Amino acid sequence: MLEKIVEFGKQLFSLTQKQQKQEEDIKELRQDIRDLRKDLTELRQEMNNLTRVVERVIFEVQKDREAAQRDRENLLLRLENTLLKSCRALPPFDSPDKEKP
Repeated sequence: MLEKIVEFGKQLFSLTQKQQKQEEDIKELRQDIRDLRKDLTELRQEMNNLTRVVERVIFEVQKDREAAQRDRENLLLRLENTLLKSCRALPPFDSPDKEKP
């Protein structure tokens, strides 16, 4: 009978230690979850910031493309205008087929 009580005491002690260990593990896991949630929140904020930066860069690139397109169009118009002006400044073309009096 005493052996059974001693065995029961050992089992009770063992179960108590296991329960305490599990409670400690649960506390650590809860802390890990809190830390992970905090990290996730920070990562989301960083992602939002990066998204805003990328959107701004895309906007700036689009503005630069539009400005470059306008500049090219202006240069082409200037070139065309210069060519037209230079054609008017030349003397009229005399054909060699025509006889001179």
